[in-house]
Amino acid sequence: MWKCPDCGRNFRQLHQPHSCGIVPIEKHFIGKPEGLRLAFEKILAEVSTFGHIQVTSLNGAIMFAGASSFLAFKTRKAYAELELLSDTEINEFPVYKTIKVSKSRVALFVRIQSVEEVDQQLLRWIKNVWQAVGK
Repeated sequence: MWKCPDCGRNFRQLHQPHSCGIVPIEKHFIGKPEGLRLAFEKILAEVSTFGHIQVTSLNGAIMFAGASSFLAFKTRKAYAELELLSDTEINEFPVYKTIKVSKSRVALFVRIQSVEEVDQQLLRWIKNVWQAVGK
């Protein structure tokens, strides 16, 4: 485990490339629909029950990590894009895209516009991803 001396984030690999551009979480929600903030708060509340989770607000995303990063929450103009780093591919709605990022990892992409879209299925996927790669 390596901790960046500049931003304080923890990584599995020594000197892992990353961004130290830490910003306040509120910056992600300026001028965005209130539903995105509520969706983020619901995800944060659920993820907080998993155990020790590091939440880091960077310029382009709010990152969730345990032993390693497992979820990125990226706000856009009218929606949020969730990127889950999984060990298994899911080709089921609401996943709209998957990208193989390494031999054992697949990035799953989900777009949400409201807190109602943060349903039990999505929360289960987030927990499964944390158990597989973030725990």
